[in-house]
Amino acid sequence: MKILNMMVFNFLSFFLFQSKKQINNNKLVETKRIVGDEEKIPFKENSMDAILSCLSLHWVNDLPGTLAQIKRILKPDTPFIGAIFGGNTLYELRLI
Repeated sequence: MKILNMMVFNFLSFFLFQSKKQINNNKLVETKRIVGDEEKIPFKENSMDAILSCLSLHWVNDLPGTLAQIKRILKPDTPFIGAIFGGNTLYELRLI
């Protein structure tokens, strides 16, 4: 599968511009960067071919609601790949 369009969505503009340095800026891949609230995802139903979320959903207050929105905007049978910190992650910091 060849990627023709990519969208980067984050609630912090700093990370959007940081990702610009990390993403291969191939002229064939149009990259759109959007600052927005991850609890109010502004995309249309069945509009995304895939969603990747890496270590940002742990900031969300309503995780089940956000996951429902992700499901809503994904096209049928398309992947959501997500990574979040688990409940026992960095438990040593809680001992301080």
